[in-house]
Amino acid sequence: MIKIMCFCLLAFFGFIAIAQERGFQLWNQNNLEININEKYLIGAGEKVQYRTESGMISMKSGDLYLRRKVLPWFDIGLAGRIILLNNQAEWVQENRTMIYGNLKKNMGQLSFDLSNRVEYRMYKVLNDHFRHRHMFSAETCPFSKASWFSLYLSEEAFYLLEENKFHLVRLYTGTRIKYSKSVEMKLYYVFEKLRKPDHWNTSDVIGLNMKIGL
Repeated sequence: MIKIMCFCLLAFFGFIAIAQERGFQLWNQNNLEININEKYLIGAGEKVQYRTESGMISMKSGDLYLRRKVLPWFDIGLAGRIILLNNQAEWVQENRTMIYGNLKKNMGQLSFDLSNRVEYRMYKVLNDHFRHRHMFSAETCPFSKASWFSLYLSEEAFYLLEENKFHLVRLYTGTRIKYSKSVEMKLYYVFEKLRKPDHWNTSDVIGLNMKIGL
């Protein structure tokens, strides 16, 4: 299984090298999390997305969230997010309320995560609506003496509940580096497909996430 994951990672990077010209984005996300006790955690985060073809920031957001560990392999949470979307003419604000649940399973050197989230997206100039987000991830430490370093693959899909259709799909591959128990970094590539009225937009993304836990 580990060899298969490593092969998939190499295939992804090969795909980047031969990809046709299309949209390219740079993402950066930073989070601060505080453990209140063994069951509860609160956190805050901010994210910026930059499109190279326009030379402009396309999105910036801020999060607040609360997570509760129900079982060692299951946790639930509530979150709020404010998003500013740049449509070049003006910044459009979205206010998002989210509830989510995460399932985790460890199998030797492999770990699996399944996350489901229901969002209510509120706008001043667009129609409010519900959306479901699903994400499945597999992660492994390929080197037994380097537990601070891991590789992962993920798929993420967003489904518009009122329109009964998927409108955003992403495939991730990347690395997680743990500097200590409280500091970790993710460096990753994303292949993204976004539905438009008459076609799907394709983008390649390079992202860097930092997380500090207290």
